[in-house]
Amino acid sequence: MSQINLDEIRAELSSIEGSELPEHVARYEALHAKLTEALKSIDEI
Repeated sequence: MSQINLDEIRAELSSIEGSELPEHVARYEALHAKLTEALKSIDEI
């Protein structure tokens, strides 16, 4: 698993804000999945 880049995550969050409302849920879910995987790798789950 590659390391997560927090600057990229922040940029993604900012770009979601400027996107069309119907896209928000899918984009937040994708971002949540990335963060979940990063946390799992830290905890070695």
